[in-house]
This record gives sequence, C-alpha cells and structure tokens, in this order.
Amino acid sequence: HLDDQARTLWDDSCISCERDIPSGETRISRHSESCMQRYICRFPRPLSGRSYEFARRVWTRPSDGGCYAICKSCPLPSGDGPSQYCLVKEYVSACCIEGTEQGTRITTVYFENNQARPGLNKIAVPKGLLPFWFKYEASLRVFAKAKQVNTRRRSLDDPPADDVVGDGGDGGDSSG
Repeated sequence: HLDDQARTLWDDSCISCERDIPSGETRISRHSESCMQRYICRFPRPLSGRSYEFARRVWTRPSDGGCYAICKSCPLPSGDGPSQYCLVKEYVSACCIEGTEQGTRITTVYFENNQARPGLNKIAVPKGLLPFWFKYEASLRVFAKAKQVNTRRRSLDDPPADDVVGDGGDGGDSSG
C-alpha cells in the first residue's frame, strides 16, 4: 500500500515521490517502508504545488493483523527540495489498515498547515484532498485483490500436510 513506485500509477497529483538517501549511504532498500521521504504534488489552481518532507514509520502487528503507519514532517538530511514548490513545514499523518469480517477498515488521522489562506483551502479540499483519498482507497482495493489471488495461488502450490517427510519431531522411529 505504500509502494512509492506504484503511487505514481494511481496518484495523478504526484510529481515526485522519492526516498531521501542519508549521507554516507549509496543506496536504500525500496522494500523498507520506514524511511525519510520527499513527496512533491500538484495542488488545484490557483494554489502552487507542495513539497512534503517527512519521516515515515511503518509496522505490522501479528496479534491483530493490522498495518500501522505514522508520518511526520522533518527536515531531510539531503536538504530542501526544489524551490518552485511550497514546502509544507507542519504535517502529521497516521493510519491503521486492518482486516475485518466485512472487509478492510482504514482509520486515518491527518493534519497539515499547507500555508494557504482559509478561503483557498475551501478549493483545495474538495478538488484535491478528497479525490486523493478516493484514489488511495481504490488502489488499496486493487492491492488487496492481487494479494488474495497471490495467496490462493501460493496455497495451491503448497504440499498437502500428509506429504511432509520427517520423524514427527520426537527423534524416534514413527513406524511404531
């Protein structure tokens, strides 16, 4: 759900979504979802594009099957991004994605000071933020459907339990 490369496929407001490489590092794992990141996006006219620089922490809890994420604005080690975008200096986001008997529940908390006048925010929310969340939800549905298909395929490839070779774990002869 947080695949930065896939985000450019469904998020048409995304100009750039890059992980910040700490000094001294030459590469970063694209599979690690906890990272420092810069996200640059378009805002509805007459607002200029925005640059978000933040730390993201993602974890799962096997006890409840949930996936949790927290993002908070912070200066990145590589410095500020392109100056033609308005840097959002205050940003906090959190979400919990968990399976339920009825499907999937997504709980989000979101705050940002996008440095726009209140009247302009009345344009940004219905034309920018709400469509973003609808696309985000749709992309999660596609991801969940693909994961279900992959899980079913993997379970068909697994050998049946009675085909397991071994001594039953007691170290003795199981022939009785």
